[in-house]
Amino acid sequence: MIVGSRGRGAFTGLLLGSVGLAVGARARCPVIVVRGDKAGLEATHERVLLGVGDSTKGSEVVRFAFREAAARGCTLDAVRAWRCLAHETTDHPLLAGDPERYHEERASAVLDEALEETAGEYPTVRVRRATVEGPAHKVLIAECPVAVVPQPA
Repeated sequence: MIVGSRGRGAFTGLLLGSVGLAVGARARCPVIVVRGDKAGLEATHERVLLGVGDSTKGSEVVRFAFREAAARGCTLDAVRAWRCLAHETTDHPLLAGDPERYHEERASAVLDEALEETAGEYPTVRVRRATVEGPAHKVLIAECPVAVVPQPA
Protein backbone atom coordinates (compact mmCIF):
# COMPACT_ATOMS: atom_id res chain seq x y z
CA MET A 1 0.00 0.00 0.00
CA ILE A 2 1.31 3.44 -0.84
CA VAL A 3 0.13 6.58 0.93
CA GLY A 4 1.27 10.16 0.64
CA SER A 5 2.25 12.59 3.32
CA ARG A 6 2.16 16.32 2.95
CA GLY A 7 2.19 19.23 5.32
CA ARG A 8 0.86 22.74 4.98
CA GLY A 9 3.96 24.61 6.04
CA ALA A 10 7.65 24.33 6.80
CA PHE A 11 7.20 22.60 10.17
CA THR A 12 4.14 20.52 9.34
CA GLY A 13 5.81 19.41 6.12
CA LEU A 14 8.25 17.46 8.27
CA LEU A 15 5.51 15.49 10.00
CA LEU A 16 3.83 12.29 8.91
CA GLY A 17 0.08 12.82 8.57
CA SER A 18 -2.41 11.14 10.87
CA VAL A 19 -3.80 9.00 8.04
CA GLY A 20 -0.35 7.77 6.97
CA LEU A 21 0.57 7.05 10.57
CA ALA A 22 -2.68 5.15 11.27
CA VAL A 23 -2.43 3.11 8.06
CA GLY A 24 1.22 2.27 8.67
CA ALA A 25 0.52 1.16 12.22
CA ARG A 26 -2.43 -1.09 11.37
CA ALA A 27 -1.88 -2.45 7.86
CA ARG A 28 -1.35 -6.15 7.33
CA CYS A 29 0.83 -5.53 4.29
CA PRO A 30 3.91 -3.43 3.58
CA VAL A 31 3.15 0.29 3.56
CA ILE A 32 5.14 2.91 1.70
CA VAL A 33 4.73 6.47 2.91
CA VAL A 34 5.91 8.97 0.32
CA ARG A 35 6.64 12.50 1.46
CA GLY A 36 5.10 15.29 -0.56
CA ASP A 37 8.38 17.15 -0.97
CA LYS A 38 10.20 17.40 -4.30
CA ALA A 39 12.54 14.48 -3.54
CA GLY A 40 9.59 12.31 -2.53
CA LEU A 41 7.62 13.10 -5.64
CA GLU A 42 10.64 12.49 -7.88
CA ALA A 43 11.78 9.39 -5.94
CA THR A 44 15.24 10.84 -5.33
CA HIS A 45 15.58 10.32 -1.56
CA GLU A 46 17.99 7.49 -2.37
CA ARG A 47 16.96 5.46 0.65
CA VAL A 48 14.20 3.21 1.90
CA LEU A 49 13.46 3.02 5.61
CA LEU A 50 12.48 -0.30 7.16
CA GLY A 51 11.01 -0.36 10.64
CA VAL A 52 11.97 -3.67 12.25
CA GLY A 53 9.49 -5.06 14.77
CA ASP A 54 9.55 -8.13 17.01
CA SER A 55 8.04 -10.43 14.40
CA THR A 56 9.90 -9.14 11.34
CA LYS A 57 12.38 -12.05 10.91
CA GLY A 58 11.95 -13.68 7.53
CA SER A 59 8.92 -11.55 6.80
CA GLU A 60 7.62 -10.32 3.49
CA VAL A 61 8.10 -6.77 4.79
CA VAL A 62 11.87 -7.28 4.93
CA ARG A 63 11.93 -8.88 1.49
CA PHE A 64 9.76 -6.09 0.10
CA ALA A 65 12.08 -3.41 1.53
CA PHE A 66 15.15 -5.12 0.05
CA ARG A 67 13.43 -5.49 -3.34
CA GLU A 68 12.45 -1.81 -3.37
CA ALA A 69 15.96 -0.69 -2.40
CA ALA A 70 17.46 -2.94 -5.08
CA ALA A 71 15.04 -1.73 -7.75
CA ARG A 72 15.81 1.90 -6.92
CA GLY A 73 19.54 1.38 -6.45
CA CYS A 74 19.36 2.99 -3.03
CA THR A 75 20.35 2.36 0.57
CA LEU A 76 18.12 0.40 2.92
CA ASP A 77 18.01 2.02 6.36
CA ALA A 78 16.86 -0.64 8.83
CA VAL A 79 15.81 0.80 12.17
CA ARG A 80 14.81 -0.89 15.40
CA ALA A 81 13.33 1.30 18.13
CA TRP A 82 13.86 0.37 21.76
CA ARG A 83 12.66 1.69 25.09
CA CYS A 84 14.08 1.76 28.58
CA LEU A 85 11.31 2.51 31.01
CA ALA A 86 12.07 4.86 33.88
CA HIS A 87 10.77 2.41 36.49
CA GLU A 88 13.23 -0.36 35.54
CA THR A 89 15.80 -0.81 38.26
CA THR A 90 19.35 -2.05 38.15
CA ASP A 91 18.60 -4.79 40.71
CA HIS A 92 17.00 -6.95 38.00
CA PRO A 93 19.52 -9.69 37.05
CA LEU A 94 19.32 -8.96 33.30
CA LEU A 95 19.55 -5.22 33.78
CA ALA A 96 22.35 -5.09 36.33
CA GLY A 97 24.32 -1.90 36.03
CA ASP A 98 23.10 -0.49 32.72
CA PRO A 99 19.49 -1.13 31.64
CA GLU A 100 19.84 1.11 28.58
CA ARG A 101 22.74 -0.96 27.31
CA TYR A 102 20.74 -4.18 27.75
CA HIS A 103 17.80 -2.82 25.73
CA GLU A 104 20.03 -1.42 23.00
CA GLU A 105 21.95 -4.70 22.66
CA ARG A 106 18.67 -6.63 22.51
CA ALA A 107 17.38 -4.26 19.80
CA SER A 108 20.58 -4.75 17.83
CA ALA A 109 20.23 -8.54 18.03
CA VAL A 110 16.61 -8.39 16.83
CA LEU A 111 17.65 -6.12 13.97
CA ASP A 112 20.49 -8.41 12.88
CA GLU A 113 18.24 -11.48 13.09
CA ALA A 114 15.53 -9.82 10.98
CA LEU A 115 17.97 -8.88 8.22
CA GLU A 116 20.40 -11.80 8.05
CA GLU A 117 18.42 -14.16 5.81
CA THR A 118 17.27 -11.63 3.21
CA ALA A 119 20.48 -9.59 3.11
CA GLY A 120 22.27 -12.55 1.54
CA GLU A 121 19.74 -12.57 -1.31
CA TYR A 122 20.47 -8.91 -2.13
CA PRO A 123 24.27 -8.50 -1.89
CA THR A 124 24.26 -5.24 -3.87
CA VAL A 125 21.91 -3.43 -1.46
CA ARG A 126 23.77 -1.24 1.01
CA VAL A 127 22.20 -1.64 4.46
CA ARG A 128 22.58 0.85 7.29
CA ARG A 129 21.48 -0.53 10.64
CA ALA A 130 20.41 1.67 13.53
CA THR A 131 18.93 1.16 16.95
CA VAL A 132 17.21 4.24 18.32
CA GLU A 133 15.72 4.84 21.76
CA GLY A 134 12.12 5.98 21.62
CA PRO A 135 8.60 4.95 20.64
CA ALA A 136 8.63 3.19 17.27
CA HIS A 137 6.14 5.53 15.62
CA LYS A 138 8.17 8.60 16.57
CA VAL A 139 11.45 7.01 15.51
CA LEU A 140 10.02 6.11 12.10
CA ILE A 141 8.55 9.57 11.61
CA ALA A 142 11.89 11.18 12.43
CA GLU A 143 13.78 8.87 10.07
CA CYS A 144 11.23 8.73 7.26
CA PRO A 145 11.91 9.84 3.69
CA VAL A 146 10.10 6.76 2.33
CA ALA A 147 8.97 4.22 4.88
CA VAL A 148 8.09 0.55 4.77
CA VAL A 149 6.28 0.00 8.04
CA PRO A 150 5.65 -3.50 9.41
CA GLN A 151 2.55 -4.56 11.25
CA PRO A 152 2.93 -3.87 14.98
CA ALA A 153 3.92 -6.82 17.16
